[in-house]
Amino acid sequence: MKYHRMILACLLFASLAVTGCSGRKSEQYRSEGDTLFRLAKYEDALGAYRRSQEMNPKNVQATLGIGQCLEAQKKLEEALKEFQAAITTDPTFEPAYREASHILVQTGRGDEALTLADQLAKTDAVAGAVLGSSILLDGKKAAEAIARLEKLSAEQQTNPSVQLQLAAGYKEAGNLAKAEELVRAYLVQAANPAASAAAQLLLVDLCVAQKKGDQMVAEFQARLAKDANDTSAELGLTETLMRIGRIDDAEPYAKKLYDRQPESGWGNYLLGTCLLAKKKYTEALPYLERAASVLPQQPQVARNLAAARSGDKGVPAPPAASQQTATASTTPQPPVPTALQPLPNDWRSLWKQAAFKPLLEHRNDFLATNEPNVAETLALAAFFVKDEAVLSELGPQDSPSVPVEWLF
Repeated sequence: MKYHRMILACLLFASLAVTGCSGRKSEQYRSEGDTLFRLAKYEDALGAYRRSQEMNPKNVQATLGIGQCLEAQKKLEEALKEFQAAITTDPTFEPAYREASHILVQTGRGDEALTLADQLAKTDAVAGAVLGSSILLDGKKAAEAIARLEKLSAEQQTNPSVQLQLAAGYKEAGNLAKAEELVRAYLVQAANPAASAAAQLLLVDLCVAQKKGDQMVAEFQARLAKDANDTSAELGLTETLMRIGRIDDAEPYAKKLYDRQPESGWGNYLLGTCLLAKKKYTEALPYLERAASVLPQQPQVARNLAAARSGDKGVPAPPAASQQTATASTTPQPPVPTALQPLPNDWRSLWKQAAFKPLLEHRNDFLATNEPNVAETLALAAFFVKDEAVLSELGPQDSPSVPVEWLF
């Protein structure tokens, strides 16, 4: 009897180990797919996402990745089926609703997209209402969108996402002053730096449209006088200067933002846009490519990237009017980012830019910092470039007994 219990325990342990290993492998492949997708290697990313899904069919992030790859390859109906499959697996998975509705709107099926938004609202009232209003705004139905959002706003008065989306509705309806009021209120309580940056640019857009560009310059300069490290104010000042045609004044601020954080999507966007405005297309391109890889859902980034790629063959866009809706979505299309020198010298930035070889070349320096997650990050980088020697040197983080060759 004792031996039976031991055998059962061993079998249970083995089952749990296999399940855990499959889950980890699924996440490893998904992470690899995310990196390849950011590099616009869609076919390779698709393979990684499919392997992730094979390891764990319930990994909705992998299913989402498959759909995004297919969408980037213009296989819209195939992509739509993947997003719908992700929703079936997890009815609360909001990104799949957003991506599916984007395709439905693109293909003239706005009513189906609204039905999808209503389905999401059953599990998340705010996300569903925000998605539905975004669909209505895309269809130039600002009044309907505002009505939906005002009703929800009465119930969710403290929800910043609703307020920001409502501002987008008022902007579309031409009520710029009300939209500005809501964006300013949003910025006071915004906790997400990325969302805050986008809202800051929307504020600039609204104020410039109301002929208040010089007033905004003075406002941002006053903020910087109080706090020279106010990145949000620098971002707003740079965008405002560009929007009112003071490109030479904007460029030093853009360079400062970029130099401080070379992996920043907004820093790359602003510097690239300054160069674009000066018709320096070749110089602008790598910055805008990197911005697009970090900010794939920001329409002004995609527009300026397209203008830089077309160069003198097309009509280069002026510094684009900043637009932001809570669920704006465009298919990312950046190619492999052009190298910019110098590369960042911190491991987090190198990881975000998928600069795996430089990351591994300086691994001893990074390991010496004893920062959290650095060893795991290096191990994943070695896995992605299939460097068995470095992976063996670092050692498997979770299961030392698993032979290294099993990972390849």
